[in-house]
Amino acid sequence: GLAMANKIGIETGGVAPKGFQTVKGPQAEALQNFGLTELSDKELKDFMATATSRPLPERLDDEGRKPEYIQPESVYNPRTELNIARNDATVYFGGPDGEESSGYQATKKYADEWYGFNKKFLYIEDPSSPAEQAKFRDWLIQNNVKNLNVAGSREFADKPGMLKFMEIAKNPMGFSLPGEGEIKANISR
Repeated sequence: GLAMANKIGIETGGVAPKGFQTVKGPQAEALQNFGLTELSDKELKDFMATATSRPLPERLDDEGRKPEYIQPESVYNPRTELNIARNDATVYFGGPDGEESSGYQATKKYADEWYGFNKKFLYIEDPSSPAEQAKFRDWLIQNNVKNLNVAGSREFADKPGMLKFMEIAKNPMGFSLPGEGEIKANISR
């Protein structure tokens, strides 16, 4: 998603896990090129100070352990929460089984915690669906989203329709879908 957004001229940024950790190992240079900053020691300390006092779901995995998304020591949880807190809204691309993933569970948990601060959340199952694209565009406009946190499964980065989502995110007011008339120019974002 970062590369695609960057390619079409969307400014990217956000917080990366400590050590610029990714599933491919540390990627400091690549993430910095997209405007990401490393989670600071203070941010990590602040997260850990509150994480242990929060009520957590009691769901256990198949082996009787708490899933990673409710373990505060997860390397990804602090950056997930900070990226939700620092943006107007979060869109999560997850597919038909995405709501069962630990990434979705963590993202939704933090989005729910920040909802009282007027943070919005939208789940997208199929980025190639014109109905989902229209829902996304209308949601951006309705919520006056200026800074968007994009989250979800890495497998969606190259899925059909993802470029369309990035184009919608770049200019939701000027985007019409097949079968729709032009959006009136007097509507401002």
